[in-house]
Amino acid sequence: MTNVKNRVLKLVSRAGAGHTALRLYDAFTDYTGTVDDSVRQFDQAVSDNGHVVFPLIPGYRTIALRYCILADAFRRRGYNPILLIDDLTDVPVERSIGDDQTITLQTSYFEKQIPKNFGLEVTGLSEFVSSDEVNLDESRDTIERFNIEEYALGSVRRRFKVHTIDLDDPKMRREYENFLSLGVLVARAVKQIMTTHETELLVVHEPYYVQGGVPMAVARDHGVTAYSQGFGFREGTLIFGGRSERSALPHFTREDVVRDHLRSTLSEEEMARIDEIMYGRESGKGMAVDYSAHTNRSVTSGDVVSIGMFTNLLWDASLEPENALYANVFEWISDTIRAFETTEEAELVIKTHPAEAKFGTHESVAERVREEFSSLPDNVTLLPPDTDVDTYALINSLDAAVVYNSTVGLESAYRGVPVIVTGETHYRDYGFTIDPGTKREYLDLISNPDRISLPTETEALARRYAHLLMVKRHTPFPFFVRDETQRQQFKEITIDDTRPGAEPLESLLSSMLAGDEVLNSK
Repeated sequence: MTNVKNRVLKLVSRAGAGHTALRLYDAFTDYTGTVDDSVRQFDQAVSDNGHVVFPLIPGYRTIALRYCILADAFRRRGYNPILLIDDLTDVPVERSIGDDQTITLQTSYFEKQIPKNFGLEVTGLSEFVSSDEVNLDESRDTIERFNIEEYALGSVRRRFKVHTIDLDDPKMRREYENFLSLGVLVARAVKQIMTTHETELLVVHEPYYVQGGVPMAVARDHGVTAYSQGFGFREGTLIFGGRSERSALPHFTREDVVRDHLRSTLSEEEMARIDEIMYGRESGKGMAVDYSAHTNRSVTSGDVVSIGMFTNLLWDASLEPENALYANVFEWISDTIRAFETTEEAELVIKTHPAEAKFGTHESVAERVREEFSSLPDNVTLLPPDTDVDTYALINSLDAAVVYNSTVGLESAYRGVPVIVTGETHYRDYGFTIDPGTKREYLDLISNPDRISLPTETEALARRYAHLLMVKRHTPFPFFVRDETQRQQFKEITIDDTRPGAEPLESLLSSMLAGDEVLNSK
């Protein structure tokens, strides 16, 4: 149905009737969700408690609805929401090269129509920035102050779906400069808002790209509390981040909160709950996104020590960590393969990330490996992203796992498998993973697999950490449901969902306004 809809949109948009077609489609399908009049007809006076800023760039459907639910809840508690949209540029933040261009049409519709459904207004960058002209040389101070180059590079990676960026390539250079310019405009607008409006909070998505990272950088500069947010691992939940000292990504938790939880003892009920979640992932039960093949098939020989290597989606900007053993993920992969050329008593199984097949990539792990190695050592197996090898069957057959920042590392440690971490991930350095301090130390470990041993209390610590992440850090947000085709459907929003005192939003907003780590109290 989606493909048919997009083909029709493409045709009618050529005639300039794209938004009209979307309005008609929306009227018959509730595509932008259903909002009760009790929400839309907001008529109470808003107290002067301050402003909450939501950069709605781009206007993804689920993000727009998510922000509008939060914005309505905030205004009913006396705060003025600012839904900030890009009305100055046509920088395609919302799609990659080769993606259906109707995505742009749809996001431009959602960013206006969904707030309208809630009786909310949107505010354009143009209200805070006098011109869309950006002189990058004259804006160098702004670019450096808010680290815009880093976010622009991350955005270019996603735009081209590659890890390696060549700024001598005219197309890449043009897109990079476009993202730099957008970043400068966003920085100016958010800075102006925070200078002229009493700002209590900033809430963003995608904090490693221009649209999320730049506003967070400006907020930090102004001493304004900022949160990142994203879908949780479990259906019907969100995770809110931004309080961690290590990363702005939602999955990172403040250090003291993690340490306190690791020192605590889980009750039998809590242990049963996290076991249900973690082992339920093997079947895909309750998962927001399910990548596993569910075939119960592994490929380890069982004759020698088996080490599994789990890679990431290479154009994911989270692969650009500030603190990692390997700053370059390809160097990590290459060094690991070369170590196994002389390691006869062990085998390496490289499982490339299924997201490469699901979301597409123009620079895959397999391609890069084949470019560098004319043939792989006999004890190295490279699995394609669409393999029918079951992730969990593979984990259960391993003697050790090696990860950069994949969640599979946590799941392996949870199952009692030693895990070596080489990137910057939210669960490293907490006592249940092996975290080499140097490349030499890492290579020595995998070259001598008999030295790889399970850290003391691995399973107990991994279980406590998993409980913190998968239970406590997951905030119920029951306004989206997936139908039998796995498409997002929206629950009707009423005043009973967003009024003061209504859970789960009351606890969520209270934590955010207090600047606390957002935890599920239940």
